Amino acid sequence: MTDFVQKSFGERQRGLRYLDREGAYLFAVEDGCLAVVRTPKGLFLPGGGLEQGETCEEAVRRECLEETGRLAAIKGYLGTAEQYLLHEALGPLRLLQHYYVGNLGERIRAPVEQDHTLLWISLENAAESLYVAAQRWAAEQYGKRYSAEGTSRKQKLGEF
Repeated sequence: MTDFVQKSFGERQRGLRYLDREGAYLFAVEDGCLAVVRTPKGLFLPGGGLEQGETCEEAVRRECLEETGRLAAIKGYLGTAEQYLLHEALGPLRLLQHYYVGNLGERIRAPVEQDHTLLWISLENAAESLYVAAQRWAAEQYGKRYSAEGTSRKQKLGEF
C-alpha cells in the first residue's frame, strides 16, 4: 500500500485496528461537467477498491467499466488522500484513495452494478456534492490545477 499521502481526513483513534481499503478514482471532465456515479448513499467519483495484485490504473479501468459501462483512458495523476472513519459494517476503516485525470469513452456495455448511475455534474458544484471528504478535497485540487484563467482543459491535459 502506498504511504505517500497529500491530505488526511479524520483522526486515527488509539486502540483501534483499522482495515486498510486502497482505491483509485477517475476525474473525467467534459464541457465543464464531472462524471460521477450516483449510488443509494450519494455521489462518488467513478472508481473503487483495488483487487489483489491490481495496479491503480487497472482498478480505475475495471471499476469505470463495471460502474458506467464505459472504457476509461487515464492521462495523468492528480493526488492521494486518506480518510479515517468508523464504517457501520466494517468497523474502523482507513480509505487510501488515488486520483487520476482522464476521460470516459463511449458506452460499450451495460453497467454491472445496477444501483450505480452515471451523471455529469457541474465541476463548480463537485466539491460540495461528493459523499466522501477525500473526494471533495480532490475535486478542489482538480479545480486549482486545471481551471487556470485563459487555459483550456485540452491545453492542460492534451487532446483526448
